[in-house]
Amino acid sequence: MVTRDERIRLIDGYNLEISDLEPQDAGDYVCQISDKINRDQVHTVEILVPPSVRAIPTSGQLQARKGGPITLECKGSGNPVPSIYWTKKVRNEKVVFYAYGLMRKYCENL
Repeated sequence: MVTRDERIRLIDGYNLEISDLEPQDAGDYVCQISDKINRDQVHTVEILVPPSVRAIPTSGQLQARKGGPITLECKGSGNPVPSIYWTKKVRNEKVVFYAYGLMRKYCENL
């Protein structure tokens, strides 16, 4: 099935132009030239997307009971995929939590 996409057009008769790029436009595009032997030229397109972050709940405000658990959620997206780590401000120190429960403390003027 062939679908028409107004964002894609040929320019100068041979060059493919895609406007208003979206993440789903990433992939391999093949130009095939044929005389008696087929020759392919593959162009790989990667779409870079700035990182974004979303807290859940969006207000970022949570309450918990003493002795109970709490889960703080943060969703990050982008291409390349951004690194996410957590910090907690405590007076003049910042506690940094890395993946797998590793933790480091260092002093900083906050």
